[in-house]
Amino acid sequence: MWLAMARQSRGELAAAQGRLDAALDDYVEAQAGYAAAGNEYEAARCLAAAAAPA
Repeated sequence: MWLAMARQSRGELAAAQGRLDAALDDYVEAQAGYAAAGNEYEAARCLAAAAAPA
């Protein structure tokens, strides 16, 4: 789950820097990590962030 947290943070940073493709990749990886760990709430947050308009 720590890796998922790091990926989510990297996604947020990339989105803030305008690197949307990198942010999307990081959010997708974070979502998969959270889902594998059974953390549905954080997995859903990653999906919402990936779907949010820039």
